[in-house]
Amino acid sequence: MSKITDVIIVKYNLEAYEAECVVSVLENTEDRKTPYHLTIYDNYEKDENLSVVWNRLIKNSTADYIMLLNNDTLVKPYWLKKMLQATRQKKFGAVGAISNKAGGHQGGWEKSPHNEIVQCTMLSGFAVLFPKKVWEELGGFDERFKLYGEDSDFFTRMREKYNLYTHYGVHIFHYKAKSTEEAEKRGKDIKAIQRESANLYQKKLRK
Repeated sequence: MSKITDVIIVKYNLEAYEAECVVSVLENTEDRKTPYHLTIYDNYEKDENLSVVWNRLIKNSTADYIMLLNNDTLVKPYWLKKMLQATRQKKFGAVGAISNKAGGHQGGWEKSPHNEIVQCTMLSGFAVLFPKKVWEELGGFDERFKLYGEDSDFFTRMREKYNLYTHYGVHIFHYKAKSTEEAEKRGKDIKAIQRESANLYQKKLRK
């Protein structure tokens, strides 16, 4: 029996971007050999920490793999099938896609340079796949992170036991920071949140 992937998208009052994102998933994940479930959760009204939302949705999921996907992204044909190729890699923990806009080595790509899966030291949570059992083993995301840093902390802990990978054959378009812009409209002090998250991340590294 094929393993199932839960594609999780968290909405945040970005109706046009989110509709475009969902359509791209529905139109480009047509593959009988790649069974998946699409979970869409609207977090705008409750406005909970993203780490809290992710943990709850993942806990309730019955899928074997979790695919976190930002609400302002666009995927291409066979994207999920390609991402799942990485699960055959040695000591697989997680795999991320590349993009025009993303953190670190994953960003700045207008198209895929090649189809290789390369081991890396950090991943961005904008488009990342990992086994649910690894998430369970790590105790999930640290819910003290409000908006930034939860992914960096999660993958830092993950790489102590597992390998992280980047799939250079999976290019996902990313508008980037649209939810951040919406949060600022609500009066959130994003810079203060970023500082708080950075301090928490560094404090955990020093332990």
